[in-house]
Amino acid sequence: PVSEVPGARPFAAFECDGARWRLFDAWRSARGLGLGLLVRDGGEAEARRVPLDPETDVTRLDAETLRGSLARSTPLTPTERCFLDAEGAVWLAQGWGPVWAEGAAGDAIGTRLRCVSRDLPLALLAGVDPERTTDADLRAAISSTTDAA
Repeated sequence: PVSEVPGARPFAAFECDGARWRLFDAWRSARGLGLGLLVRDGGEAEARRVPLDPETDVTRLDAETLRGSLARSTPLTPTERCFLDAEGAVWLAQGWGPVWAEGAAGDAIGTRLRCVSRDLPLALLAGVDPERTTDADLRAAISSTTDAA
């Protein structure tokens, strides 16, 4: 099911082992390869990633295929994490830049914030390490993005 929220990104909801999950079509490359983000519903945004083939439409996947995508998914990397904004939209924070630059060249690293549940602009935070930033700080950084939408 696709949400009725304006600007909602495609997703499918399913249950696995008593937990409710949503598979979002997070983004696509120019050649159509995609990143699916599996988000477990609950108080905190627990997430995993899974590749999506160019022809995959997550809204048309059956429950067995959705559970299979969870089984073959991988955890987020240490420089990635999901968080929810004030309205409950799901965001992915990803570190960018060389790890060795920490402390030496703050403008060479940063955090990219991508909303995976709604079509909102990216937010780029130069010099900000996602591993050393709180969810509250990330929410504050995107508040102007979500207020403008």
